[in-house]
Amino acid sequence: IAKLIEHYNFTIINTEPKHIKTLEKLPILHISNKAHDDPFDRLLISQAISEKFTLISADKKFPYYTNLGLKLLENWKINCAEIIPNIK
Repeated sequence: IAKLIEHYNFTIINTEPKHIKTLEKLPILHISNKAHDDPFDRLLISQAISEKFTLISADKKFPYYTNLGLKLLENWKINCAEIIPNIK
């Protein structure tokens, strides 16, 4: 994973107070009659909304947040085993 982060110039971000403020305002959506209350998912979504980042995910619940300001590139998967050997 570290090689991928370096190769693609990804940035690791810390959780900031503005992310928590967005998280506090983010409603718990009910998807298929079940509350989507996964704290890690909700933090990722809050960070992406706060920073105006595009979140890349194949999670089928994330598109439900696009009307709340989430920019999403969905159904994007990386096969790390195929990519890592090509990264030097």
